[in-house]
Amino acid sequence: MGSFFYLFTPAVFYYGLECAEYNLMLCCMSWTVFFYFKTLHKMKLSALTGFFLFAILSVYSQYGAAFLVTGMYLSLVIAFFQDKNRRMLIRLLLLTVITFFAAVLPLVFLFLIPQMANQGSATVSHIPFFVHGVVYDFFWGIGLTLSYMYDRITVWGVYFLFSICIVSFFLDRKKRIRPLTALAITWMLYYVAVACSFYGYNNYNMSSIGTKNIGGKYSYFLIPFLIPILFTGLQAFTKWMGTKIPDIKKYLFLFFALGITVFCCLEVYRMGVKGWSKEDVREAAMAWYDEDIQDTKTLIHQWNDAAFQFYLTHDKRYHPSLQENIETTGMWIRHTDYNDLRTHLKEMGYLDNKDFYHITPDFGSYEIFLDVMRDEGYSVDTIYEGETLLLHLTKQDI
Repeated sequence: MGSFFYLFTPAVFYYGLECAEYNLMLCCMSWTVFFYFKTLHKMKLSALTGFFLFAILSVYSQYGAAFLVTGMYLSLVIAFFQDKNRRMLIRLLLLTVITFFAAVLPLVFLFLIPQMANQGSATVSHIPFFVHGVVYDFFWGIGLTLSYMYDRITVWGVYFLFSICIVSFFLDRKKRIRPLTALAITWMLYYVAVACSFYGYNNYNMSSIGTKNIGGKYSYFLIPFLIPILFTGLQAFTKWMGTKIPDIKKYLFLFFALGITVFCCLEVYRMGVKGWSKEDVREAAMAWYDEDIQDTKTLIHQWNDAAFQFYLTHDKRYHPSLQENIETTGMWIRHTDYNDLRTHLKEMGYLDNKDFYHITPDFGSYEIFLDVMRDEGYSVDTIYEGETLLLHLTKQDI
C-alpha cells in the first residue's frame, strides 16, 4: 500500500514526467531512507554504507535533502548510543570522516559557494520572520507543507494517517520512536532555515521572506521519508487495535486498502483523465530560438522567468549577448488590472515598440495583456501555444 501511495503522490507524479533534479533526488532519497531503516533494524556496516552513499547522491541532487539526511544521521547516532553499540558508532565516525573530505568539502567549495555568490539572497536580511508567530507557524507550516505535496482533497486523508502515526508510535516507543525523532529534527532544521530566509521557494523580496516560504517544491525531500513513517505507524496502530479487538485487524486492512485505492484513483483522474500536463516552458524557449528573434525585444512573464532562463542558457545556441534584449516583468504582473498593466508596459517602453515577443502562462493576466495590446493597436500572432505561450506583437499602421 505504501508503494502505491508513494507512486501516486502528486509531487512524485508531477516530477516523474521529466528527467530533472527533483526526480533524481526523490529516487536517491528513497534509497537513503531504505538504508536508514535497514541500519536501524540490522545494525550492519553494509546498510550504513548504503545510507551514506545515497545520502551523498541525494544532497548532490538537491541541497534541501541535507535537512533530512542530517535528521536521519543524528537519530542513528542517538540509536547507537541508546543501544551502547560501540562498533556501529566507530563505523559511523569513520564513514563520517570519509564523507566529509570526499563529498562535503567538494560540494561546499566547488558547487555551493560559487552558485550562491550571484544569488539575490545575498542581500536579504536573515532576521527570523514569522507570519503568525513562532509557535503557530511551526505547526501551521506542517499542514501547509503537506498541502503542497498532496491535492487539497486527498491531503485530509494524509492528515488522518499522520495523526494515527504520531499516536501509534508512542504505543511502541522503544524502536518506532526513532524515525519520528529523525523527522522532528529534520522539521526543526528546515523550519529555522526557512524562517531565517536561508532556504525556501522565494523571490528574495520583502513580500516573500521567512515562513511565507514554508512548503513548495523545496520541501519535497520529505516525501520518501513520510511514506514509511505513515505506514509503519499504521501498522503499529493496527497491531495495537488487534490486541484490543482480535477480529478487527482484517477490517482495518480492508478499510485502509480501500482508502489508498480511492486516493490513487483520484490522483489518476486529476493528473491523467482531466488532461493534466507538465509545464512546457522548454518548448516555448525552443520556439523562441527557432524564430531567430534575438535582435527583437522579448518580455518574459515573471511566472516563467526562471524556467525560461534555464532553457535559454542551456541551449547550444546561447550567447550572453542575447540577454540584452530580454526583460522580465516584476511580481506585479501576477496581481495586475488593466490600468496598472498598461501603465507598467508604457513605463517599460513596450507600447512604443514596433514589435516585440512575449512569453506568458495561459492564465492570470494573460487576457488582460491581450486587451491592452489590442487596444493599443497591436496584432497578436501565436508562435507557440500550450500552457506557456510565445506571442509576437506587431504595431499596426493607422
